Amino acid sequence: MTGTSSSGSGRGRSQGGHGDAETRRRGEGPTGLAQFIPARACATEQDLIGKSQPMQALQRLIHRFAPYDTPLLLEGEESTGKRLVAEIIHGLSPYQSGLFASLDCAALPEMVLAIELFGCAPGFHANLPQGLPGKLELLQGGTLLLEHVGLMPRWVQSRLTKVLESRMLERLGGRAVIPVHVRVMASTTVELCEHRPDSLIHEALFDHLLKHGLYKPPGDAENAVDNNP
Repeated sequence: MTGTSSSGSGRGRSQGGHGDAETRRRGEGPTGLAQFIPARACATEQDLIGKSQPMQALQRLIHRFAPYDTPLLLEGEESTGKRLVAEIIHGLSPYQSGLFASLDCAALPEMVLAIELFGCAPGFHANLPQGLPGKLELLQGGTLLLEHVGLMPRWVQSRLTKVLESRMLERLGGRAVIPVHVRVMASTTVELCEHRPDSLIHEALFDHLLKHGLYKPPGDAENAVDNNP
């Protein structure tokens, strides 16, 4: 992303926020699983450098999106700073006292991704006899970023849509209904608004992600869609 800082910020961060140094700092593995990150460890506006018009437009968008709790879609090519922007928005949002975490939908096997999201009840998975809470359950009051959301399996997208609609979830194989108070952001490298999303993303999930707005990198900031000015 034009205008994002590199390791000169002191965070060991590459421009896209996915460098090896950043991965080691946070204890993330190569599987797409991320550690929970407190807001104080997230990127801040100080990680954005430059006074160009696109950068000023980006900062205005961040402040416009941050106060809401509705989902948000971050769209742009690889290494354009989508995660960095998500972290900044989290730190400025009503969820800043909660934790931030991400899941890479392209890096996780289908069932692992589903369990990481929704959790599973005791007995659902042979390797998890006691069950396991998912990110949506553990991140109460926090923010979850779903990277490469267009590669999420359709049945997982459908289940996620129901969670976003009802603010409730059931663990896989479970019956207990659990309230969910988590802001969900998603990122994609595919211009979903430029193509028919049907083959990549569940239409209802697509609508939820665009309920508040669409962010693009600074060069395209003037094309960002904001449905709640």
